[in-house]
Amino acid sequence: GKVIGHFRQHTHSVESVAIHPVSKYCATGSLDGKVYVYEKHLDAPRYGCTHGAGVTKVYWHTTRDWLVSTSMDRTVRVWEGKSGASLAVWTGHRDVVFDVALSPDGKFAVSGGDDNDALCWEFPV
Repeated sequence: GKVIGHFRQHTHSVESVAIHPVSKYCATGSLDGKVYVYEKHLDAPRYGCTHGAGVTKVYWHTTRDWLVSTSMDRTVRVWEGKSGASLAVWTGHRDVVFDVALSPDGKFAVSGGDDNDALCWEFPV
């Protein structure tokens, strides 16, 4: 294939990538604690969001224009997809959060981490 974008903003390894299900946006998450959102043909990010430690997963919401990320800072965060504004910070894990999955209807998410717990979260209305 042909490279159509080269996203170079991160200063540490990129741990997760996600493509928006219907728009032209891509998201990257890195151990530098940053989440960046790009338009797929542009090399400069549209915006960046910051966690308190390395980002382990990025995932686009299934029915809304929201981006969800997990981190070594023990949080799950929900970001507004167009601007990067913080919509929610979910706390409850006692160690690194490594993964998140969203329900097909977009009403809840489940996160899992090094604390041996999986937590179920309800999205803001």
